Amino acid sequence: MDKKITAIVVDDNPGDILTFKKIVKDRVDIIGEANSAAECLELLESLKPDVLFLDIEMPVMSGIELGRMVIDFEEPPQIAFISGNTGFAIEAFEISALDYVVKPFEEERILQTLEKVKHNLESDEPQYNDVKSVIDKVIQEQNKLNNDKLPVKDYSERTVRFLDPKNIVFAQRDSRKVNIYTEDESFPTYYTIDKLENRLKDHGFHKASSGVLVNLNYVEHMIPNGDGSYDLILKLYKEKMITVSRSCSKEILSTLSV
Repeated sequence: MDKKITAIVVDDNPGDILTFKKIVKDRVDIIGEANSAAECLELLESLKPDVLFLDIEMPVMSGIELGRMVIDFEEPPQIAFISGNTGFAIEAFEISALDYVVKPFEEERILQTLEKVKHNLESDEPQYNDVKSVIDKVIQEQNKLNNDKLPVKDYSERTVRFLDPKNIVFAQRDSRKVNIYTEDESFPTYYTIDKLENRLKDHGFHKASSGVLVNLNYVEHMIPNGDGSYDLILKLYKEKMITVSRSCSKEILSTLSV
């Protein structure tokens, strides 16, 4: 069995560390976690990871500042930055960063980085990045992520939120508004069901009726009513009974190959 890559993950958001660990759990031995640059430096006094996955925007000392310190170590680990901001890419590669991964994490992208780490550990000819091409790729990834997300107004916080489609359970028309239900919140919007369907159709969403759009990934059961329509039981919001019209049922069943 191949030896696992050893890593320390540094991020001031524990949730992001947890997500990262789930993606790499079978491929990487996470030997240390830190929520700040200071905690990371303490770990590096006794641990020698193959790679340091390093967030950039952290309080007190940024990931870039920490990276500059680490590369001066006698035997520095490889450094891969992880950030939701593309604006630090040039600075990251100026300090010989192995890679620059844009949040939210995508498994395929993380695996590409791990391949680079593995290559450099096994080869006498380490991989070096062409800075311009990598930065162009980072920007493209960020644009794609922004385009995929759905902007909604958060009236309680008076901000605009960008919802990840995979976390949206369903949308339902209520008078003049359409309420969008995520895994743990709901947002009143002025989107139409048709506009949402067009925006989200590539993410597993289908109309249940003219007034409801549902994410099929959250459907637990479809119960036939005997007239060609179905009642949906969702993994979440079980108290919400959603009836799929006969015409929409045919399309959903066809999509599910049933």
